[in-house]
Amino acid sequence: MGRWSVPVVLALLCAAQFMVVLDVSVVNVALPSIQHALGFDARHLAWVGNAYALSLGGLLLVGGRLADLYGHRRVFSAGLVVFTVASLGGGQAGQPDRHVDKQDRPPGQVLGQRTADQ
Repeated sequence: MGRWSVPVVLALLCAAQFMVVLDVSVVNVALPSIQHALGFDARHLAWVGNAYALSLGGLLLVGGRLADLYGHRRVFSAGLVVFTVASLGGGQAGQPDRHVDKQDRPPGQVLGQRTADQ
């Protein structure tokens, strides 16, 4: 197996799986706070978990393929940078429409665009 022993690789994989489970749990525990702080209704609140799951699944597939093409360390480092920037951006957004697309907006209105009654 090269430089890495089986117990070390197994420990790293277990730690990674633990982080995924912990992250999902944190999102679910934080849903009431997210709803209160950002004024989400039930429809938008459901999309918080859905958006996380869809993003995780899609990015795992893309990241695995990119790692095969460009190298695991390089893609892992780039992923850390993207994750950090996205987390900072998500933390700075103050309204629900900055996180989740509003489905009740008038036709032709761009995401994030305010109407006269908002």
